[in-house]
Amino acid sequence: MYTHNFFSVKIRPIQADIAKIRLNASSYLKDNDDTSLAKNAYKGWFSRTRAILTKLEKAENELTIYEIVSYQQQLSKHLHYIRNKDSQMHADKRKVLHRILLSLNSLITLKKKQLFQTLANLEVILAANKDYFSEEEIKHFHKQVHKIQKLFNPHHAHLRIYLNKVKSTIEHFISFIREKIAPVLPKHNKQSINVSVNKLMFILEEKLQTDCMQLLTEIKNSINTNRKNKLFIHFAKNHKQLLAISPGNPAKSHQLYLFIKAFLEDLKDHIDKATTAKSRQIYVSQYNVLIKLFKKVQRNNIYYLDDKHFDELENTRFEIEALEIKPAHAPPRQGNEIIHFLNAYEDISAPQAQLKGAFPSIMRSIQNAKYLICVAGWEINLHLDYLQPTLKTAEEHEKSPYTLGKVLVQKAIDNPNLVIAIKVWAQFWDNKLTYHHDSIAYLDAIAKEKGLKNGLADLPNLQFRAVNHTRNFNTHHTKAVITDAEFTLNDGTKKRKLTAFYGGLDLSRDRMDDFRHSNQRAANAYGWRDTHQQVIGPVVADMLNDFASAWHNANNGVLKFWNKWTKDKYNYCSFARFCRNIGNTQLLNYTKLSSPNSLWQSQLLRSTMSVSHSSFWAAAKPYEKSIAIGYKDAIAEAQHVIELESQYLIGGPGIHAKPEHAAFNPIPQALVDKIVERFNANEPFHVFVTLPMLPNANSAPGKLEMDSIRALQWLTIKWIMNEIEQRTQQPWWHFISFNFLAQWHGQTPEYKQLASQEGIDRNKLIEAAQRSPIYVHSKFLRVDNHLMICGSANANERSMRGDGGDSELAIISRPEPGYEEACQEQIIAQRTHNYRVTLGEEFVKTYPESVIHPERYAQQIRQQALSNFKHFHSNKESLSNNPTASILATWPFVYSKELGHVGEYQPGYSNLIDTPKGEEEEDFYQWHPEHFPETLHALAKLDIRLAY
Repeated sequence: MYTHNFFSVKIRPIQADIAKIRLNASSYLKDNDDTSLAKNAYKGWFSRTRAILTKLEKAENELTIYEIVSYQQQLSKHLHYIRNKDSQMHADKRKVLHRILLSLNSLITLKKKQLFQTLANLEVILAANKDYFSEEEIKHFHKQVHKIQKLFNPHHAHLRIYLNKVKSTIEHFISFIREKIAPVLPKHNKQSINVSVNKLMFILEEKLQTDCMQLLTEIKNSINTNRKNKLFIHFAKNHKQLLAISPGNPAKSHQLYLFIKAFLEDLKDHIDKATTAKSRQIYVSQYNVLIKLFKKVQRNNIYYLDDKHFDELENTRFEIEALEIKPAHAPPRQGNEIIHFLNAYEDISAPQAQLKGAFPSIMRSIQNAKYLICVAGWEINLHLDYLQPTLKTAEEHEKSPYTLGKVLVQKAIDNPNLVIAIKVWAQFWDNKLTYHHDSIAYLDAIAKEKGLKNGLADLPNLQFRAVNHTRNFNTHHTKAVITDAEFTLNDGTKKRKLTAFYGGLDLSRDRMDDFRHSNQRAANAYGWRDTHQQVIGPVVADMLNDFASAWHNANNGVLKFWNKWTKDKYNYCSFARFCRNIGNTQLLNYTKLSSPNSLWQSQLLRSTMSVSHSSFWAAAKPYEKSIAIGYKDAIAEAQHVIELESQYLIGGPGIHAKPEHAAFNPIPQALVDKIVERFNANEPFHVFVTLPMLPNANSAPGKLEMDSIRALQWLTIKWIMNEIEQRTQQPWWHFISFNFLAQWHGQTPEYKQLASQEGIDRNKLIEAAQRSPIYVHSKFLRVDNHLMICGSANANERSMRGDGGDSELAIISRPEPGYEEACQEQIIAQRTHNYRVTLGEEFVKTYPESVIHPERYAQQIRQQALSNFKHFHSNKESLSNNPTASILATWPFVYSKELGHVGEYQPGYSNLIDTPKGEEEEDFYQWHPEHFPETLHALAKLDIRLAY
C-alpha cells in the first residue's frame, strides 16, 4: 500500500466530513420525536449518496479518476436536488457536500492533467509522423481521443454502467493504437507510444495495483510471523518473484494479482497435503486471514476484475507483445526457461561430478529420464562416454561402462515403459559419415552382453531409425534431444515434465571441447566452437510434435534394420503406443510448473521438405521455411546491434542474378537493408559476424569441397561490402565486422626449420606452429539485448530454403512482457562471458560498457581483433610465452576511410597462416579466393540450387 501520497492527503478531510454527516444525522434522529420525520431525515441524508459516501469513507487505496468523476457527478446532482431545502439539516448537508466536492475536484484536476498529458503526447507523435497514416486513420484517432475526454461528463447514473463504458472506450482506443499506429512508426516513437499506452492501461489497473500491494504486505507479515517454521519458509521460497515485489520494485498489476492468486492456491494445496495436525493448523490460520483479504480485493475491483474480463484484459496486454513468425508450424509459447551453453563443456578438466555444459546436461537428463528419450541428429556417435571428455582414443571410450549406447540399452532394460527413439540422417544406409552405419549392430551387441538372448529384439522400447528421404544429397540436419525430467512445483511436490536440448551440437567426438580448445582429439584437429540451448516450457511440446511427425514419416513408417537388402526383421512398439505413453504421463502440462527463470516467449521455427513429415500431424505443406522468415524479421527488429555466428554465410544477390533465387537466403539482403536504415536514422549500429576462417573442418585449401564453399561465401561477403558502400557512401567496416576465432599455444623448435623448406605438407606446419583457427560451428543470432535464435540452421541457402534444402529446427526467443530487464541480464551475461574468452579480461575491464552496448565500441573491438590477428599470424618465438586459448581475430582487410578497398588485404597478410614455402602464389592460399578459377565463380551465377 502506498501510505503517503496526494490521494491519502486529500481523502482524509473527505472522510472526516462524511463522518460529520453521519454524526449529525444520528443526532437529528435521536432528538426528533416524530418517527416519520426521523425516517425522512435519514433518507434525506443518505438517499442517492449513501453508497458513495460509504465507499469514500472506507477508501484506503487509490481510486481511479473515473470512479472519482462518477462520485463527483452523483454528489453534484444530489447537491442540486437539495439546493432549495431550507431546513438546518439540509443547510449542514450542503455545507459538508461543498467541502467534499472541492476535495474531489482537486483530485480530479491532478489526475485529469496526467491523462490529458498522455493523450497530448500521443497526438504529438501522430502529428510528427502523419505521413505514415491516411486521413481516415488520423480522423479516427482524434475521434477516439474526443471520446475519452467526453467520459468526464458521464450520463449514466449507475456506476457499473459508466465504468464499463470507460473500460470499453479506453480498451478500444488502445487496440486502435497498437494495431494501426504503433506498427508503422520508427523504433524511438514506438517506445514513446508504448509508454503512453501503458499509462492508459494504468487507468484501468491502478486500483487493483494498490489493493494487491496492501494484500502483499499482509502476506509478507504472515511469513515474517512464521519465520521460525521451516515448512512455511520452504513454501515461501517457491514464491520469490512475489516476495521480491515492493514499492521500490513494483510489478504490473495483472502479474501481481496472478502471483498472489497462485500463492493462495498453493497455500490451500498445502492444507490438503499437510502431514501433521500442527502444520495443518498453521496453514489454515494463515489461509483464512489472507483469503478474506483476497476476496475483498476482488470485491473492490469488481468493475475491472472478474475471471472473464481479467482474461480479456490480460490478452489485450499481451496481444502486441506476442510477435509471431508466420507461417510456422506452431505459435509462440509463453513461460519458457532458456539455459544457454557455449561449447559442449565449460571445463573438460573438472571432475566428472562437477562437469558442466551442454553434453553433461544432456547425459544427465537421459540418465534421469523415466518415460521418454528422443534423440535426433545429423550425426550420433553411440560409442562415446560424454561424461569423460578427457578420454583420447576410441578404445578408451569403448572400455567405459557409460557410453551413450550402453546407457540407452540399460535404460530400456530397467524400465520397459520408457520409450527411446533415435533418429539419424542417412542418405545411404552404408554411409559412414554420420556414425549410424554400425549403430544397430552396436546396440544389438550391447543388449546381448546384458543377457538378452535376441538382442534388440527383446527391447521393443528402444527404436532406431535412419532417415533416408532427402533430395539432391541434402540432409536432415536437426540436432535435438527431448526427455522428461523431474521438477519441483510451487507446493513442493515432484512432477515430471518435458525438457529439450537444441542448437549446433551433434553427439559426436569432435564436438567434445571447452573454451580452451586444447583437447586434441586427432592430429591437426581444430578446436570446436558451438552454441546450444536447453528449454523447459510449453515450446517443448511443439518440438516433440515435430519429432513425432518426422519419426512417423521416416522410411514410410518402416524401420530399417541390419542392412539395406533385408526387410525389417522386427516391428518394434507401435507409434500409437509411443504417443499414448506421452499423453498418459501428462508431460505436456506446464500450468503449475513455474520458475523465476521462465521469462521467455519462444516459438519453434523449421525448415522442412515436403517429404519430411506425415500429413497426419498437419505439417505445413508443401514445405516450411519459417527459420528464414524468423531471421529476416529478427534482423528487421534490430535497433542497435546484430551478432551472428554461423558455420556458413552463403546466398543472396551476390551469387544469384534472379531475385526469386536470391530470396532463398534472405539474410544478406536483410543485413544490408537494416544497416542502411540505421545509417539514415543516424543511430549507432553495428553487425558482428563470426565465421570459421576455413569453412570445412575435414578438408584443406586446394580441395574442391573446401574451395567451392570459400568461393561462394566470398562472393556473398563481397556483395554485402559493396552494397553498403554504394548505398551509404561510407566504408563498409563502419557498419559490419567479419571475424573468426583462433588459438595458439607456442611454436615447437622444429617450426622455423619446416617453414623455411619448400614442399612441406601444411598439416606438419600447423602441428609445429601449434596454432590454428577455431572451427565455428554455431548457428546463433542475437539482436540487441532482447532476442535470440538458436538452432541447427546455418546462414546459408540450404538451411534457409525449406523445400529442396536441409531440414532444420530453431527456437526464436523474446522476453515476456514485464521480464525485459531480467532477459536482458541473461543476454549481457552471455556476451560478457564470450568477450572475456575471445577479447580478454583486460578488454572487458577497460571497456565495461561494451558488453551492454557493443555497437558503441565497434572500433575498439575491431582494433583488438586486428591486433589479435597480427599476433596470431606472427612467427615470433615470444608467442610461446603467451599461450592463448580462443581469440577473436578479424580478417586482414584494409580498413581505409576511403571507399573502394573492398577485398584488399593488410600489407604482408595476403596469405593464410602457415602457407608452405613456394606456394604463396596459389589462389587457394589467399585469405579470400578473389582469383579463383572463373568456372567456380560462374557456377554461382547459373542460378541453380546451391549445394551450400
